Amino acid sequence: VTESQVPPSDDPDPFEPNDDYNQATGPLASGDSVQGYISWADDLDVFFLQTASRQPIQVSLTGIPSGEDFDLFLLDDQEVLASSEGTTQEEFIEFVPPAAGVYFIAVAGWDGSSSASSPYTLTVTYDGGAAGTTPQGARAFGRVVNQANGNLLFGGIFGVLNPGVTCSQFSAAGGGPSSELVAAAGETNAQGFFELLTVPTGQSLAAFFLFDGRRICADGFETIPDGSLEWDMGLIEVSFD
Repeated sequence: VTESQVPPSDDPDPFEPNDDYNQATGPLASGDSVQGYISWADDLDVFFLQTASRQPIQVSLTGIPSGEDFDLFLLDDQEVLASSEGTTQEEFIEFVPPAAGVYFIAVAGWDGSSSASSPYTLTVTYDGGAAGTTPQGARAFGRVVNQANGNLLFGGIFGVLNPGVTCSQFSAAGGGPSSELVAAAGETNAQGFFELLTVPTGQSLAAFFLFDGRRICADGFETIPDGSLEWDMGLIEVSFD
């Protein structure tokens, strides 16, 4: 997913820029409905969600402005997994993911379709519609910086692997954020901040960071004490040497 053009100065979309994987808005919770705009002819809106199971992912796109044609896509970090490319004012995808993990949603106008005056509505459901259920694990958070210069690293993916999974196993499986070996992953924002949900507790976990086509992984990175609901991983310095 790529996007090269600059949005108009009066763009009403609150999520811009969200034109590629690194800028994707999220994670969207199951049951969330958000409103966005295809604000110019080549605009592309990208969102992401993180599933904890292989139950179906359902995505609906409604409120497409009259006379416009918007299309809907579900992707992993490499390819389009499902799409809905009709010509009505609604699009819908239902897809059974091959594994728990991070998935991306893209909304695009077809053949120049756009409307900065009227929003569309995007609604997602996954994990059996389990919005509001009690998370099984801790909420963990932290910030990532470049060890060499102290710069905050925006648009990377920080995550932890399932208990017992090593970096070598993760690398051999392709090392992507949607891998079934990943327990939790989240994107770093402009302040280098990330948030992980439902992180396993009481066991040593390997951690990884994906940034600008590079992958860093460390075994035995963190053990969150049993019973923790929140855990601050602090400032994480990464080296690309």
